[in-house]
Amino acid sequence: MSCMENQKQGFDMQAQTYFDSLPQVLKAQIVQSGVKLQTKEELEQYCKNALETPQAKG
Repeated sequence: MSCMENQKQGFDMQAQTYFDSLPQVLKAQIVQSGVKLQTKEELEQYCKNALETPQAKG
């Protein structure tokens, strides 16, 4: 049954392993956002964007 739970996000095996290694706050953000990510590369890009702080233009 846990395999079904692991695949609920639609991740491939590498992406699932990467997702499992993320901090809980990032995992929660990804799940709550509803974004459809499938590959490790997509997850990495999402996390990179999520961790960047917006630069104030002034």
